[in-house]
Amino acid sequence: WSIGTVIGAAAAAGVADLGVGVDWHAGVVGALLIVAVLFVVRLLPRDEALPGLDDDGPGPQRTTWQERLSIWREPRILLIGLIVLGMAFAEGSANDWLALAVVDGRGVDEATGALAFGIFAVAMTTGRIAGVWVLDRFGRVPVLRGSAVLAAAGLAAAAGPYYRNLSLNVKMADVERPFKRRVAVLRDILEADVYISLAKMKTHGMTMLSGAVKNNYGLLAGAQKSWYHYYSERPELFAEILIEMYRLRLPDLVIMDGILAMEGYGPCSPEVHRVNRVLASTDAVALDAVMARMMGFGTDEVPYLRIARERGIGETDLGAIEIEGDCSPIPGFKRPVVVPESTYCYLSGVGGGKTSRAFFADRVCYRPAFSGEKCPPGCAACVEACPVDALKPGIPPELLSEQCILCSACMEACPHGAVRLAPDETLLKRLREES
Repeated sequence: WSIGTVIGAAAAAGVADLGVGVDWHAGVVGALLIVAVLFVVRLLPRDEALPGLDDDGPGPQRTTWQERLSIWREPRILLIGLIVLGMAFAEGSANDWLALAVVDGRGVDEATGALAFGIFAVAMTTGRIAGVWVLDRFGRVPVLRGSAVLAAAGLAAAAGPYYRNLSLNVKMADVERPFKRRVAVLRDILEADVYISLAKMKTHGMTMLSGAVKNNYGLLAGAQKSWYHYYSERPELFAEILIEMYRLRLPDLVIMDGILAMEGYGPCSPEVHRVNRVLASTDAVALDAVMARMMGFGTDEVPYLRIARERGIGETDLGAIEIEGDCSPIPGFKRPVVVPESTYCYLSGVGGGKTSRAFFADRVCYRPAFSGEKCPPGCAACVEACPVDALKPGIPPELLSEQCILCSACMEACPHGAVRLAPDETLLKRLREES
């Protein structure tokens, strides 16, 4: 089967290079397959006893349905099934789309596209033939891990210049409201010629909805978001933060996925509602105002839309917004239910049982932790990446904890895996005492 795939890919590349049209190509291959099937079917074994089978021996043991279904309670079997499902999707996608993706996405001719699929087929065939030896030689777990690393490397190589770690290039900005604070934001977004924001239609227990404006909260690098989450004890404070983050760089275009929207107690709700809408606008505030109407909110019920209207940021008046398509309220859409006894009440995780303030308390106290044994002499990548000079050179570097703004630039810049985030117990104890 595998060798046949390789031969077929090579033949396809050859005839495509000769300029043979797809009609002739498919027709000839179909005719050859019919002839091959008529010949091969004669070689199939007849309905006879298999060699070595003892007809007088005991027959196969019968099992009950309960015994057959009991295998689904074994986590390892489920994990193996998940991995096989992923591999089946990967192989099936490549079989169906790889050649077309190479031709359309890379601008090459059909022969090169077929050749690219042929390389994939050769790699797959090599893996199947050599797989048994590799497993016997290195063991299942190392081979599985190595395969995952190779897959990640392949995805990165395929992405090429289209992938960029935005956290490696940050710029300091001053935010005045509601807290006067310097923050590290993504320079590539701030300085981009065109900024297109891709948002998701969701509910939110604190801001009522999470859409185009809140998507700009992602301009904050690293774990700074946790700091703002923790110290925003009231929805109005957090709403001001969202508006300030939005003002840093207004998107030129926002496209919102509303095909399957989150409803209920977001932003981690397991409840979804099929809306089958894609929303787009050059004004993120206007888009969120329309989304709010679809979810059943008035503008004043969404704190950051109210602040945007008061400060003249964007358009919140539905009568002044030109709308194409149906934006009527969604029947049966579940709005988040806000718990009245808490001003900071949305759940941080499904089933977690913590309020967001308690959830983010630990994360506010996270600081970079360095492994000296992984730091090579002369490397100062993390020190150079820190936008607030909170690191002093050394092995390991010395952290000035009070200056750290949780931007994670040091961890992103480290090429040796020597930086991780861990809670600072001193800060955590002090925070708990203050609370």
